[in-house]
Parts: sequence; C-alpha cells; structure tokens
Amino acid sequence: MVSPEEECIRLFALNSDILSVQLAPSFSERQSQSGSELRLRRMFFGREAGHFLVRNESKVLVSKRATSQFGLVTCAPAVDVKNGQVLPCILLKQQKRKTNSFKYTLLTLSCSDSFEPHLEFKLPYEMKDNITIARGPTVLWSHENSIFYTSVEVGEVQQVYVQLLSVCYIGELPIGKRNIMILGSQKPAEKDHDKQPKITWPHQAVGYFLEDGELFDGAWILPHAYISVVKCIFFVSAEQVGDKFQSSLVAATSKNQLVRFETGVPKDICKLPFEEPANVQLADTGLAGCFFLVSFRGGNVCAIWKNSFQVAHCWEGVSSLHVDDFVGRGTDQILLLFEKHEPAEGALANFVITDLGDMTYNVSYFNIFNVVDDASGAADSLQENYLRMVQALESRLQSGMTSLRDLQRGLEVKDRLLLQSVKALVDAVSGREHVVSRAEQEGLVSLWDEDVEDEGPDERLTAFEPHPLPVEKIWQRVVEDRLVVGAVLTEETASVSLSLLSEDGQGSGVHVLQTHSRMFRFPCPSTVKEPLAKRTKQDRSNSAERLTVTVVTDLAPLVACGSIQCAVLLHNGCSQGGTFAKLCGHVSLDIQDVAQGKYCPHLVNCCKSRAQLLQVLDSLCRSLPPSCEVQPIQGKAAEELVLVLASSLEREALTLRDGVSSLLSAASMAAQGGAQEYEKVQPMDDLQAHRIEMERDRERSRSVWSPLVEVEQYRGLSTAVSQFGLEGDLVAYSLGEVLYTPHAVCQG
Repeated sequence: MVSPEEECIRLFALNSDILSVQLAPSFSERQSQSGSELRLRRMFFGREAGHFLVRNESKVLVSKRATSQFGLVTCAPAVDVKNGQVLPCILLKQQKRKTNSFKYTLLTLSCSDSFEPHLEFKLPYEMKDNITIARGPTVLWSHENSIFYTSVEVGEVQQVYVQLLSVCYIGELPIGKRNIMILGSQKPAEKDHDKQPKITWPHQAVGYFLEDGELFDGAWILPHAYISVVKCIFFVSAEQVGDKFQSSLVAATSKNQLVRFETGVPKDICKLPFEEPANVQLADTGLAGCFFLVSFRGGNVCAIWKNSFQVAHCWEGVSSLHVDDFVGRGTDQILLLFEKHEPAEGALANFVITDLGDMTYNVSYFNIFNVVDDASGAADSLQENYLRMVQALESRLQSGMTSLRDLQRGLEVKDRLLLQSVKALVDAVSGREHVVSRAEQEGLVSLWDEDVEDEGPDERLTAFEPHPLPVEKIWQRVVEDRLVVGAVLTEETASVSLSLLSEDGQGSGVHVLQTHSRMFRFPCPSTVKEPLAKRTKQDRSNSAERLTVTVVTDLAPLVACGSIQCAVLLHNGCSQGGTFAKLCGHVSLDIQDVAQGKYCPHLVNCCKSRAQLLQVLDSLCRSLPPSCEVQPIQGKAAEELVLVLASSLEREALTLRDGVSSLLSAASMAAQGGAQEYEKVQPMDDLQAHRIEMERDRERSRSVWSPLVEVEQYRGLSTAVSQFGLEGDLVAYSLGEVLYTPHAVCQG
C-alpha cells in the first residue's frame, strides 16, 4: 500500500529530458487495489508544439500485497563505475511492521527505460537526513551524528568513524580518483596550555574523503566561523596540489547570504532576497552568461550573476527547478515548474523555460490545449509538406552523389599511399634513404602533433605580443561536431588553461569563443612509430608523460564562414597573484578540409607487441573521459558498402514515390465523392445554379492544391522514409570509416 504523502511525483533532468517517477497503487481487473507499482515517464520539450511531449513510458510492479508499506525516498542520476555511464537511480523503502525495520532497494534505469534492481540493504531505523546517491552508485546518509554508506563494491552497510556535530555537504568533487567528500563540523580539541593561545571556535570544519578514509582540515574549504551557518554548497572547481586542497565554491548561509570562497577565503558576498536557502545550482546559458540558482524552502528561487555577484531575477511559487539543455541549443536553460494543478495524463503544465536572455517559453495549463487544437489544422498544408519532402530527398540524393565522388577520390589517395609505401620498403631493403616530398605528405594527419602554418594572422590578433613560452607543439583535431586544440608543454605548471579568439576574415572584429579547457598528462609517443620526417624535426623528451592542455569549442559557428583563423592564448598564473594571457600560436580551419576529414584523428596500428599495445591503450583510457569506450573495429569491404548504400537510397526513393502516389489517389477519390454530392443537388434558379458551380470549382481547386489525406497513412509514410534514411546514413558513415581510416586496432 502507498500512503498519500508517498504518492507524489519526483522529477529530475537527464540528457535534455525530464524523467517523472511516481510510486502509485496498482489495481486489479475488478478495480480493487492489489499492490504498488513504480511508474516512469520520460518527456522532452517540443519546440514546435510548445510543451513537453512523452517520449517513453514504463512501469514495474513493486509489491502484489496491498498491505505492504512502500515509499519513494529519492531519485537522482549517478555514474556507474563499471562502464562510466550516467544511470538514473531510484531509492525505495519498505517498512517491516513485525521487526520494526526498513528494507531499502536501489533501482537503476537501463537504456531501454526498464527498471533493474541494483542494491538491497536493511536498517533498524528510517533514513531521513542528508540522503545522497553518488558515483558507484553509492548511497550515503547520516543518522545520529554519524555517516553511513553502502554500495555493491562494499557489500554491506558501513559507518564512517568520524563523529560530526553537523553535516553541510555530501557529494562528489572533480579531483581524480577521490571524488566523494563529506564536510561537517566537530568540537575543537583541547589545546595545550603551554603553547601560545590561539583563537578557537565552538565548531571547527573538517573534511573526509570516503575512498581512502583521509581526514583533513576543512578550513581549506570553509573557514571555521562559517561552518555552523552554512546550509548548502556548490563547488565551482576543486583541485588537489600536493598535500594542499584548492577549491572555488559558493555557500548559502542561514543569514540569507551567498558567499563565494577561494580556498577557504571569502571573496565576495550577495544578500539573498528570501529566507531558508536549500540548494545551489549553476546554469551556463551561453551568451546570456552564467548564473547561480538558489532554491528556498518556501518555493522561491533567485538567479545571481556569476561575474557581478548581483541578483538578476526572482521567482515565487516554484515547486521544482531543473537545469539542462531542454531546447537543444547547446547551452543550459532554466526550467521552473509552478505550484498549480496538473492536467490529465500527467503532462507538465504551468512552467517557464528561459535562459534569462532572448529565449523564454511561458506555458500554462490552458494554452497547452490551445496549441493542440491549432495543430489539428496542419493537415491543410500537406501539399507544402510534400514539396518540402521532395526537395529534401533531392538534396539527399545530391549529397549521396557527392559522397560517392569523395569516396572515389579517397580510393585514389589510398592507392597512391600504397605505392609510396612500396617505394619506401624497396628503398629500405636496398639501403637507400627514402625522401618524401612535401606534395606526397599532403593530406596525411598525425595523431600526436602537427605543424600549423602561419598564414599571416590579422594585426588585431597579434596585439598580444608573444613571449617565450613552455609550449612544444600546438595541434588541432575535429572530433564529431567539436574542434579540439591542444598544446604540449615542456615545463611543469601548476595551473594553466587555453582560450581561443576567432577572426572570420570579413573584418568584423575579434571574437572570444565559448570554450572548455582541461589540463592532463598525455602519454609520451615514444612507443609510437612516427614517420622519419616527424622524428627528425626535433628531439623528443625521454619522460613517460607530458603535460598537455586542451581547449574544446563548437565547430558549427566556425565553419559557417567557410574559413577562419583562431589565435591560441595560454593563461598561466603569476607570482603576484591572478593570471596573465600570452599568444602561443594560431590555428586555421577551412570547411573543405573538415569535409574531407583532414583533421579527424586515427588510432593506427603502430605497436610492435601486444604488451606495447596494452600500455598505449591503458594510457589512452586514463586520459579519456569515463563516457568513452574502446571497441575493436569490425567493418565490411568498401565495394559491398557502396552497393548497400546505393540500394538504401533506391529503396528510400521508391518508398517515397509509392507512398505519395497512394496518398494522392486516396485524396482524389475523396474529392470525387464530394463532387457527386454536389451533382445530387437540383438548382432552383439561375442564381443558385451559379452558386453551386462556384462551390464545385472551389472544391476542385482545394482538392488539387491542398488534398486531405489520412493521418495514419501519412504517419506511416514518414516513419518508413525516416527509417530508410537512417539506414542510408549509417551505411554512408561506415563506408567513410572504411575508406578514410587506416588499419586500426581499436576505436573510442
């Protein structure tokens, strides 16, 4: 049985979707309650429809007995350490009346939106405070000034042997292997009277890393004076350098203040417009800026500028707040659900989606149905949709022919490369030195580094005077729809990052690109067999790893202008505090080179033995994010894929032709039936006869230019054409991989 207070709906955002989880009573065929079931609804925002649409629904029976007491504890996404995927997690509780104990079950949601049991454990009490689901998935909670946790790897409920007076943070930090951290307060230890007296606080901040059980001074994160008034924390960044901990965070206090701390030192403060803060989030809305979103227990929300640290906007009566890319713009948007009744079928109503800039969707319960009613008249524009579909198909056919010509040129390039390889082998056997001309090297891309030719940068980009920098190489790669620029450093640096300035070539000015920079250690390519021309350019370092800084940005805005040149700026700290930027090079990008795959990376077969291959793959996996997966390549022959691509395009064209003919035939028969109805009417006089004739002409014109068809037939045609189009795209992608990619060992 599910109590009314436990029958509430829990919402959380994941991958631009909204997941709705509800624990509700299940009913038998006689409409009598027979147990409890867990329902899931995955929804996405349709920009054309103007409201959330249901993508998928599923449910699972939790209990068959109506007397069982079940409850929904919490829902949150967490990283699965086995495969690096982010899985939605649902924690359920069941009360055992006989033993007065509680059984907890952690369910995960698979890719097909099916529930899978992940973890079960029992407690002699009900968990209520600081319930958190972290990576693992690991369940943490507090009870009577103690912290408990459990996971599949642990196998049982364990206690953190650190007594805390209060807990202000349990969560994850981006600092490598040690991610889960607990921050709380303790009573200060009794000081030695022989020593010099120091200022003591009634509560001292302490931190604890769960993975290795290390206890450290929490003053590196929060001063002791703030630990007793902090209600919620959001970490902007965190890094461990040596034995010290560097962090940047914001904390909301019971004094209605939002304070920004840098490694335990308060830097800025903002007066909050409401009382009782409960949660802090960060929204990066792109051009509109970054905002800290503070939620309050009274249903209030305020947005605070990250740069100026001033209140930007406030909302009242908010029942739920979520941050994700709901409209598919590549940046964050803010979703606010308001406390009002919900319409039938559990659809979301009375919400606002905004980026606090030029984009806002304000939807209420009533205009949802207005949008649905207006959509019923879309059938009148079938002719226009037909013309658009034909134009799209013609474009796809032209694109397919262009791809076939590109593939033919690729085959010629491979033949030329094989001929050059044979010549190099003959020269090596004969003892002659093989010289590769610059023309023969054109089009070849190395995974490790690449010389970027300066094409005379714009004077405005050279305003940053270059200085001697510890930069060995600058390289660029195109990975899917993003541009990756990297710089290999020759010296160890504590904190360094990259940024890009673009010049579109039209004289409109220099633009700062929105980027994400990351610093990590890249495996040294000493185990990789590079070309002779590459090896003789400079001496390679003997170290096993080199410090590499990368910067990632969206590719689409760059190639929109055809060709573009970007300045690469290196940001580094100085001894006086703060950071300074220096120009360390330029990269150029052309849409033709991107289309030909010039900057696409390859994992070539370059290892002498299986042991070296495993070493390279291990170093590469440690550098890649958890979402990447290394798989062996299994492909078909190029000739076979060409035939499959041609067959797929032909089936797509035939399906569209036959489907459109069937739709138009049905519409013509319906129009003839309407004309017969007009012929049955006997005119009374000449005026009525002219009116009837005019109505006939109008009906004939409407049936020719705007025929009405059955919705199910049109939907079936659209589904079939889309399916064949998807198959053709997959075959074309596989064909491109076979022709443009050398013999590979594995792919990520």
